[in-house]
Amino acid sequence: MIKTVLIPFSVGLALFLFGLSLMRRGLDGITGPRLTQLLASCTRTPVHGFVTGTAVTGILQSSSAVTVALVGLVDARALPFPATVGVILGTNVGTCFTVELLALNLDRFALPLVLVGAFLWAAPKRPLLRGVGLAIGGFGCLLVGLTILQSGARPLEETAWFAELFSRAQHSEAIALLFGLVFTALMQSSTAATAVAMSMAATDTFSVPQAIAFVLGANIGTCTTALLAAIGTSPAARRVAWCHFTFNVFGVVAAYPLLDALTRLVAWLSADPDTQVAHAQTLFNLFCSLVALPLARPYARWIERLF
Repeated sequence: MIKTVLIPFSVGLALFLFGLSLMRRGLDGITGPRLTQLLASCTRTPVHGFVTGTAVTGILQSSSAVTVALVGLVDARALPFPATVGVILGTNVGTCFTVELLALNLDRFALPLVLVGAFLWAAPKRPLLRGVGLAIGGFGCLLVGLTILQSGARPLEETAWFAELFSRAQHSEAIALLFGLVFTALMQSSTAATAVAMSMAATDTFSVPQAIAFVLGANIGTCTTALLAAIGTSPAARRVAWCHFTFNVFGVVAAYPLLDALTRLVAWLSADPDTQVAHAQTLFNLFCSLVALPLARPYARWIERLF
């Protein structure tokens, strides 16, 4: 089991997280400190904040990083708390970008992307090209890691303890949801958690409803980074973290009873289980954010009264 499951799974996850880190560094190198300035200047209305949050998170591929940046800006009094609500709604949508790219099954381009990225990164005295190279090479590493994750997921079905555990989970997707929450809280990456769920669904280790429930749990687990970052900050900064947490909890609580309907909808959109999981993540986040957007200002006032 160590050789067939744990080692491939650990290597695949490590490569995936490494690729995600390279992408963030490369994209941050392309944009520089302008991202922080963008957050501070483009949040005049909830809609502006939503668009800004979606774009910045799509670039950084980390809703946690953007939320932590918001905590810092509010704590430094560079941004009022109500202006952050629209951005938080946008972060949940922006983080789906990489997941949808992974659903395109671009595995065959993985190694060429790594090679192209390495070549561009080696460009002397060209910071922009080096940033582009890191981003491209990082995405290639993501694809390699996802392929290894899938190879490590298949032998899991043959283990007795795993079969017993997930035979119970088939009767309660709540267990899969809890797994997603804990996994994401430990890994600090909802994108990695969604990639794992996609791999499990692609190999029939998870059923699609289980994988979607796992992803719903990941949406709550990803809030732990901001909650930790808010420790010891001002009350306004702590409200940013609690706003993100309560919004995602409400979204998951509302979506969980509709899990069967969501499963049928994504099955209509695609026949591939991993693509269905990616679409479910995107539809869930997009729907929740668009429903909440008109209520951004009242929600901010409610958070201020609550915390």
